[in-house]
Amino acid sequence: MTAEPAEVLMHQNTVVVPMHQSDGLANEEVRLVDAGTGKLRTVVRPTHHLPSGSRVEVRPALVTVDGTTSVLIPFLGETQGEGTTPGRFVIELLSVDPVAGTTNWTTTITIAPRTEGALPSDVDVSVVGVTDGIGIIRLSSRNDESRAFAVNLTTHTEAWKTQGFEAVAVADGIVAGTKPDKRSKYDEKILGVDARTGQQRWVSPRNTSVVTASSGGPTYFVATGYDNDGNRPFLDVMATATGRAVRSTQNLGTERRHLSACQYDDRSTTVCGSLDWVGALDATTGRWLWSFTKDNGRLVPTVTGAWHGAVYGRTDNGPLVLDARTGADRETRPGVAPSVVNGRLGVGPSKYGSGASVYPALG
Repeated sequence: MTAEPAEVLMHQNTVVVPMHQSDGLANEEVRLVDAGTGKLRTVVRPTHHLPSGSRVEVRPALVTVDGTTSVLIPFLGETQGEGTTPGRFVIELLSVDPVAGTTNWTTTITIAPRTEGALPSDVDVSVVGVTDGIGIIRLSSRNDESRAFAVNLTTHTEAWKTQGFEAVAVADGIVAGTKPDKRSKYDEKILGVDARTGQQRWVSPRNTSVVTASSGGPTYFVATGYDNDGNRPFLDVMATATGRAVRSTQNLGTERRHLSACQYDDRSTTVCGSLDWVGALDATTGRWLWSFTKDNGRLVPTVTGAWHGAVYGRTDNGPLVLDARTGADRETRPGVAPSVVNGRLGVGPSKYGSGASVYPALG
């Protein structure tokens, strides 16, 4: 299997592996593999064909609704027209039991009729998260506006959809994200909408541009960009439910202006970073615990994963483990930098070339 380790999910003894067109497949598919034996349990495929000319990457997520965990998979597809009815671009959403490998339910969400033009050539379709029984799906492209879709996970019906809103985090019935400001094509607003209705609930007072945002755990998200009032770079830790900036940093060095995805350790800490900076915040209070740059005399690691107080990554010296609460080196020769860990096992790059392998948990 040649899926990137960062895309892989794990639930108990099941590894969930998205497979893409780049693997030589005609369509996207998701494979469920027994972590102990490597045996393929189930292959989940969509019933619709991929839109012609589109290069798609599907990113599922593990979600828990009413105490039941499932894999939510958003496939992108195209329906054929008939008579005077045009074909449609759709998201085929499946809920799969990660243990049994069976499909719980499936529903189809219309993106747009083909009469509105083709989809962008490079598309990511991903599950942002679940809040208040609503699943939030993001369709994004480098060359087009993002779209958000909300699905009621009880009735399996579309709750709302919108174009231009890039959803990044969910909490307490609110979806936080960014949206272009109509006053200028370069400006963006940071805002939160109601997960059930799509109606705006809060908007950041910042007049911003070039915003990058990432979920910071169950309560907060992290946003960085430029405050146009003085053209100053900023880094805010914001409460997803209210939009309140609980921590705000101005006049950043260039290393913190290009935020990579943050990673929550499923306990109390969220780790964020960029090419030349890494730092961690307390996922309960939003307070920064530690950070360092390449100018602090340490090699800045590429963070691959985090789990229960351990940060996994690699530098030019190879894989390593940091203490999530202090940033100190915890293990300097772990042998592998896993992207996902569940306490017993970790999934990381294969030692034999491309693809992913399962290892005993580290740290």
